[in-house]
Amino acid sequence: MRGWLTGAIGLTALGAVLLGYRAIDHAPAKPVMAAPQTRLVSVADVKIQDMPVAVRGIGTVDPFNTVSIKSRVDGAIVAIHFEEGQTVKPGDPLFEIDPRPFAAQLAQAEAALQKDQAVMANANADLQRFQALSAKEYASRQSVDTQKALVAQSQAQMAADQAQIDMAKLQLNYATIRAPIGGRVGRRLVDLGNFILASDSKPLITLTQIQPIAVTFTVPQDVLPEIQARMVQTTLGVEARGPDNQVLLATGKLALVGDAIDRASGTISLKAVFENGDQRLWPGQFVNARLMLRTLPNAVTIPEAAIGLGPDGPIAWVMKPDSTVTMRNIEIGVKAQGAVAVTKGISRGETVVVEGQDGVTEGMRVTVSDPQATAAAAGGKGA
Repeated sequence: MRGWLTGAIGLTALGAVLLGYRAIDHAPAKPVMAAPQTRLVSVADVKIQDMPVAVRGIGTVDPFNTVSIKSRVDGAIVAIHFEEGQTVKPGDPLFEIDPRPFAAQLAQAEAALQKDQAVMANANADLQRFQALSAKEYASRQSVDTQKALVAQSQAQMAADQAQIDMAKLQLNYATIRAPIGGRVGRRLVDLGNFILASDSKPLITLTQIQPIAVTFTVPQDVLPEIQARMVQTTLGVEARGPDNQVLLATGKLALVGDAIDRASGTISLKAVFENGDQRLWPGQFVNARLMLRTLPNAVTIPEAAIGLGPDGPIAWVMKPDSTVTMRNIEIGVKAQGAVAVTKGISRGETVVVEGQDGVTEGMRVTVSDPQATAAAAGGKGA
């Protein structure tokens, strides 16, 4: 009896398994939906702003003036009134040469003048006496003329004495060497106590004027007519930027257009002057110079990073309201500080992809990585 029950239970279980297997085998399969393809990107809004039209060139910073300081008199240096690298003003004392020999020459010239003044006074008195006697015919005409000549000689000698005094004063003044211009003192080439000669070719120091300072740069000759036309109307501004063309070092004004075009390179040399109050420009420094010609008002601009190269030229990926992207063929104009003016293909109010364009296809759905950070970055690039 027990064996029969065990067999019945086993058959029942086996039938249930077979029925379940057939049910599973013949159940219709549910379709699996593929996840839509998406990409993480950064975007920026199209901006309307005034765009500066500028021409760029590589420039070199040059000192506005450079003076080699030399002595105009012979003597021993008894004082030095500056430190190397110091900034001095016009008229500040730099070196002092022993003034005693020049003071002695001045005193000698002044004594000679006093002596000749006494001789002159006596000659004038004699002339007056001779003239009075000549009027009464007690003195000859010749004696009067002779006395007049002696007076004239005394006057000439007094003039020579005064010239010697002026020369001695000048020599005494030269004993203190002063800065002819304001600028930065270079390395001192002579030490205290040395005897120097006016005929020495070696300078004592070099004084370099860096406030203001100049930047010389070149631009293509094609823009020369526009530069000349704009210079008649207004003063053109110039920006000096660092090697990365992003850091603004200083702003100045165009001062000079070269007198000839370089035939080898087809460029014209320009010179701009900068106040350089913070001394961010230094002689010999290489900078990127931007000559501001005019301003393009109300330009449609996008970040330069949003521009790619398509089969027909420049392109940009525009994000639509449904978070899909579409490719636009665009025409671009001037560039300034990471922003580009778009003359055709994009309008105000649209949004462009600035990062993550690689691998993006038409109609692909995108996700903005960080909308706030993206907007801030786009605003900084297009400023």
